[in-house]
Amino acid sequence: MIDESRIDISKTWYFGNNRSKNLRISPPKWSAPFFLTTSFQYAEDYADYGVYKIDLKPEASSNILDFNKQADVKILKWPKVLVDKIREGRNDLNSIAYDMYILAYSTGDSLMYIEDNAQWTQAAEYFKKKSKNIFVNVDITSSVWGSEKDH
Repeated sequence: MIDESRIDISKTWYFGNNRSKNLRISPPKWSAPFFLTTSFQYAEDYADYGVYKIDLKPEASSNILDFNKQADVKILKWPKVLVDKIREGRNDLNSIAYDMYILAYSTGDSLMYIEDNAQWTQAAEYFKKKSKNIFVNVDITSSVWGSEKDH
């Protein structure tokens, strides 16, 4: 796992746009994460609408959550099972979120990255409850995750 609070801004970073043709980039938040990579090929694999080169601000003016720092993670108050999975550092976070969506909404789809057990069910329910009413203008049945398994 990289030390996220020490991201090397001298490297070239890419974003594979799988969201829309006319993407407007907004500051990331927990309900809308922003995934970057230094691998153009990796970004291209996720790019339904092209690859963007991203210039990062100098570290001093950045506010980056670092999962290697216990104090940063503690602020989130996220379920331990999720934090532990992220700290393993070998996971596709988007797929973990999709699996939690499957558990929270009982879609019947197969889980790929997490287990169907009490800890993960509680984590999924935690996020279901936390996200209640934050997507008031979005029809949950028409979401990307609801219609495209690879997201």
